[in-house]
Amino acid sequence: MYCKHLIRVLLFILPFFVAGGCTKEDTSDCRTAVRLQLSYTHNKEGRDLFKEVATCGDILLYNGDGTLLERRAMTAREYETATLQLMVPLEKASYTVVFWANLLTENYVLDSEATMQSMRMSLQHEQGQVSGVLPDLLHGVSSFATDGQRTPIEQTLSMRNLTNQVNVILEGAMSGTRAAGTAYSMQLTGSNGLYGWAADNFPGESLNYVPIYTPNIAGYDKALCGTFHTLHLWPGSDLRLMIFNGSSVLYDEPLVDLLMQSPDINTEDDLWRYSDYYLRFDSNMMLTAIKVLEWHDIDTEGGL
Repeated sequence: MYCKHLIRVLLFILPFFVAGGCTKEDTSDCRTAVRLQLSYTHNKEGRDLFKEVATCGDILLYNGDGTLLERRAMTAREYETATLQLMVPLEKASYTVVFWANLLTENYVLDSEATMQSMRMSLQHEQGQVSGVLPDLLHGVSSFATDGQRTPIEQTLSMRNLTNQVNVILEGAMSGTRAAGTAYSMQLTGSNGLYGWAADNFPGESLNYVPIYTPNIAGYDKALCGTFHTLHLWPGSDLRLMIFNGSSVLYDEPLVDLLMQSPDINTEDDLWRYSDYYLRFDSNMMLTAIKVLEWHDIDTEGGL
């Protein structure tokens, strides 16, 4: 056991010794080693799913005043060990690492990252329309300070998921009396596509999310399901669920207000932890049940 511990310590400090001509007399090439253990436990399973969810990562290192020092991709070794390994200057200073996993350019845009405060992460879209599947976008931040004495830094970088899947089930919507199987359609509309360095939402342009439709889903009577892939939802979000019959609006309500009728959603933290949601409507466009962890019936007045 002692030998294993010694090997681990040597592997941790080895990069420091080979990083250049760092001596007691000449500290110009000296660096402080930093290890950040990646962890994604903020999910409904409550266990670390980083290796199951992440496929790649972007590392952005900022100094104490928020200026970008380095941006690079996570290496294969860092991915395999789920540990970021950095070397920072010797002098006493503070730093912040912003980490994004699965920041794929076909889905997401990260720009204005020259300073931490100006960083913006946004969705790729076609003239305000968002469709298709969004890969899980994990985000985390870790701040640390060096002491100027080459004391290694080792801490955890915890992540949260910025993506959601919202499934809307319309029972009785596949009646053969309607043209082309159904005249129903759905969309989510609102400013849900712009976030800062801390994954805090910013007011942005209004987007229309278009679902992936599944007709006649199993277990339901002639039901139509629309599956939306969105970014993070928060209390007070202006994202609205709209249901249409042709050009007529049958339903128009704030999405998060609907989700928070579930007893599983009580706080903003719950909206971070859970990412899959189901809403079930009857043939009169009345919301009858919501599923986060399990189905709960909803007593909602209204309908057609």
